[in-house]
Amino acid sequence: MTSLGQFSSSVSLTLDQVPYGVSYSFTPSSVTPPAGSSAYATLTISVSADASPNVYALIIRGSSDGGLATSDRVHYSFVVADVPPTTGFQIKLPSTTRTIAIGQPASLNVEVDSIGGFSSNVVLDLARVPSGLNYLFDPNRVTPKPDAPATSTLQLTATTDATPGDYDVDVTGSSQGTTYKSTIRLTIQPVTTSLGLTLALTNIRRGDAIPVSGQISPAVSGASINLIYTRPDGTEFTRPIKASSAGAFSDQYVPDKVGGWQVRAEYTGDTAHKSSKSSVLGFQVSEKTFLELIQENALWIVIGIIIVAALGLGVYMTTRPRREERRGPPAAAAPILRPVPAPPGVPPTVIEAPAPPAAPRARVERREAPPLILPRKKCFNCGDVISAQAKFCDKCRAPQPDKVEKKYEAPPLIIPRVYCVNCGDVISAQAKFCDKCRAPQPV
Repeated sequence: MTSLGQFSSSVSLTLDQVPYGVSYSFTPSSVTPPAGSSAYATLTISVSADASPNVYALIIRGSSDGGLATSDRVHYSFVVADVPPTTGFQIKLPSTTRTIAIGQPASLNVEVDSIGGFSSNVVLDLARVPSGLNYLFDPNRVTPKPDAPATSTLQLTATTDATPGDYDVDVTGSSQGTTYKSTIRLTIQPVTTSLGLTLALTNIRRGDAIPVSGQISPAVSGASINLIYTRPDGTEFTRPIKASSAGAFSDQYVPDKVGGWQVRAEYTGDTAHKSSKSSVLGFQVSEKTFLELIQENALWIVIGIIIVAALGLGVYMTTRPRREERRGPPAAAAPILRPVPAPPGVPPTVIEAPAPPAAPRARVERREAPPLILPRKKCFNCGDVISAQAKFCDKCRAPQPDKVEKKYEAPPLIIPRVYCVNCGDVISAQAKFCDKCRAPQPV
């Protein structure tokens, strides 16, 4: 830009008659030449693949309001741009944005179009790939035709190592030393989870365990699940448990209060999984009946009776010698007096005859009675041997099924018994005294 005379005002530069596919820029966009001197600007012309090959005359216009007459305010020059025929390709995506969730595969179609008769192999790849994102082109090498574009399927999978967020990822194509790209904004989101919760029972007795089970979907191995129990008075407490590799979890809890209870499950989530909550389930806890208490504590009652009986027998056997000492030795049997014949005129004489020897005591034999057979089964949860009629395991308190399967059968408990030698009542074969008449039993 050259000043004529004393001109020294700002001149704005633009380009006219710009064809489709051609873009330009002036650096700077306006210049001020000193009076009698020149100033410079750089014109940059860019031609896209959409431009038609041809020779173009581009008009450069300089405009100024620096005190000039109207006819002198605009000056023109021109430049010739020769756009020769070109060949190449371009990459097209169905969308410039895509959202995927961690662990859930996604795919999109990649189209490679031919420009100017291009028909060479194009190798597809992905650039600026975030950590934890796996990808695969199927196929990764395509050949577009002048009349038919080539397509490939891009498969994307965000692993649990990926960090949720927005990323700019470039789909690139390389051929004959030239690389073109198309950018997509990829949004990685954490996995949406859900919690299911079930109760095997809704009514239990106080002292029994409530069986709770659930599932987190999709499965999160080792997920920390919080089971939140609500007491009848409204207070809450949490029992943390771990999910299995399949996402299953369970709990056995013995409520300490009678009334209506509630339980729910919550998962706080992690960097790869969203948090979730289950529905709230309710169950009722009531006191045990007298008969249930008797049945539940039957073993301890029998043991208590045996202990009391043993203590009573011990007291009896301890105090018996003392009572016999107080009575003194047993009275001697009265002698048997027999008259002895005497000669005539002599009075008869009475002498003491020896007592007959005592008859030996007969040995009493014990008679066997039918044994007591108690059917038993194995706990389906811990395998402990329990009574076949037990509703709950004495060890782990797990509820037992009504029907015993073959694999849970256990040998019965057989208790040998005999008849009391005195009253005939059936007693244990190891009993030393009868429970009914307290008579000692022979060994």
